[in-house]
Amino acid sequence: MNDLTVTLDYYKIKIDNAIQRIDGSTKLAVCYNTPGLSHPFCSASNFTRNRQTGEIDFLSAQPVNAASERLSVSTWGRSTNSIWPAGRHPSQRTCRT
Repeated sequence: MNDLTVTLDYYKIKIDNAIQRIDGSTKLAVCYNTPGLSHPFCSASNFTRNRQTGEIDFLSAQPVNAASERLSVSTWGRSTNSIWPAGRHPSQRTCRT
């Protein structure tokens, strides 16, 4: 007698606006590479300049909602449990003469 078990699992996870820490220097680089400094990283909440020297005196590294995460997984498995009557297992051969 054979007992067969089959499993199939699937899941898909999608996260938008995941919180991620972006270095201040990366924010600054993105800002300078955006035409017209129009990127949200160019706002005063991300960096400010000293009014007298023009040097940057604040550079934020606060977490922002900037990431997306995607994960899709499928798995399958099978197992069998074989129960053979005593003396009848296929590996046991009986020779009769």
